[in-house]
Amino acid sequence: PEEQSSAQAPTPAQAPAAAPERYMLQAASFKDLADAEQLRSRLRNLSLLAQITEVQASGDTWHRVQVGPYEDTRELNRAQDLMTTQGIEPLLIQLQN
Repeated sequence: PEEQSSAQAPTPAQAPAAAPERYMLQAASFKDLADAEQLRSRLRNLSLLAQITEVQASGDTWHRVQVGPYEDTRELNRAQDLMTTQGIEPLLIQLQN
């Protein structure tokens, strides 16, 4: 009798994952770069990956202090909790892949 192979092509555990979701936490936005640099330093002292980005809005330049990016939600939550304990209410931003 003909043997039937029970081995099938391995099925992936999950469909090919799209790029993981990435998030930034915006700590604050300042018109004054010195204020933004002060907050960035404070966040870096907490071992957070803080950076400043500039954005134009209504003819003004704003300096956004952002932390991240994060792909791991545990790291994201840890950073959020740490910022909250420091009196900073971060704004969660999902990055476009």
